[in-house]
Amino acid sequence: MTSSPASLGACLWTDGATYSALRLRQFWGGTKVFDQGTVSAVSPAGGVYAGAYPSPEAMMVTAPVSGLTVNVSAGYCSVPNSVSGDGTYIFGLMASGSLVVATASGANPRIDLVCANVQDTGSGAFAQVEILTGTATTGATLTNLTGAPALPSSSTSSSIALAYVLVPTSAANIVSGDIGDHRTFVAPPGCVPPISAATAAPAVPATQIMYNAGTGTLVQGTGTAGTVGSLGFTGVGGYQVINTSTGGEGQSPGTPSSDPWGIGTGEIGGHGGGKGGGANDTDGIYSTQMSVTFTADGTSDYEVFYKWQLCMTAQAFAGVTDTQTNCGVTLGIFLDGSHVDSVSLMCADDPLGTSGGGSASWYTSATLGTTPNAGPHTAELAVLTSSTYSATGPVSGVFIGDVNDSGGTIFGAGSTYLNALVAENAALRVIQVPVA
Repeated sequence: MTSSPASLGACLWTDGATYSALRLRQFWGGTKVFDQGTVSAVSPAGGVYAGAYPSPEAMMVTAPVSGLTVNVSAGYCSVPNSVSGDGTYIFGLMASGSLVVATASGANPRIDLVCANVQDTGSGAFAQVEILTGTATTGATLTNLTGAPALPSSSTSSSIALAYVLVPTSAANIVSGDIGDHRTFVAPPGCVPPISAATAAPAVPATQIMYNAGTGTLVQGTGTAGTVGSLGFTGVGGYQVINTSTGGEGQSPGTPSSDPWGIGTGEIGGHGGGKGGGANDTDGIYSTQMSVTFTADGTSDYEVFYKWQLCMTAQAFAGVTDTQTNCGVTLGIFLDGSHVDSVSLMCADDPLGTSGGGSASWYTSATLGTTPNAGPHTAELAVLTSSTYSATGPVSGVFIGDVNDSGGTIFGAGSTYLNALVAENAALRVIQVPVA
């Protein structure tokens, strides 16, 4: 025995079939806009189809050259019916246009609303982009939206917001700072819709990938509006490689600063060069060598990866006794100026008895409260030395890289350096990590 089938009516584009406007909105719109619904109901998303960059972007509201008007760029949008399950309207502004802003109040500022609206009475319908005048109110701003009109929504009216416009007291002109962009964006099913920030994310599942334009990273849905999940190893925050064989240098590679020492901290003292009368003491002070910036989305965690080559003490001049034999060096990782990780090494002036290369990683963690807030951040690799200084010696510090026994190869013919170091592929990297 079988149960009775659920009749869904005629398929689209079949001969002899009759389609209601509702069915066309449901089926046609549902295959043209990504779904933000649930397993029990389809719910096409509302927003603007992102236009080609650079600006003007699709249906973006901008200020005029002068006067109480605003401009609206051409573009297409999806406006879901205000009744749940009744599909979505897809329409477009074929050419850019302008809207007249009502005369400013002489007593208080005012917030107006620009929206894309559909009026559908069942017997007739039309789409429009309109500006609705708000109520002049003391202290009204684009942040608090005090006195702004409500987005039109009823059984016959459906809308999406495009922008809010601040009309200052007694204003004769609208300028760029008076416009707050409130567009959301949509894309066809299977495509990647852009969002301005994590807080603008719709309530889509993890199977929906989105592009966070605020951080330049791909993210995935969480099922909850206003939140995003990390997609994995896709958002490289930054990368820096020091490779002196191609002319690269650390941020403070020694004295003189033009010498290709790679990464490391220290100074060559007197005895015919440098500071004269002995090296300055560089011990006990972190010296930043590499730096990368990245933009966090406020939700994801990140890996700070660093790599170093052979670590060796700074070398004396030819004919001068080297006062350094063994010393300590610490590689420190700093995030926004805070020391978060370190690796300690021993090194010597003997290439065969010094520390070899290696790598390490430090991870931010929501559990430990180190997940970066949304916005720009800076990761730094710094070097700290110990037991390298002698008041009567010519050197202080260490340099990290590959040993090159021929100073002339690096510094030119006639160089008096016994050894030079080349920091091949010393690296600092920040990258988004996958969801656990």
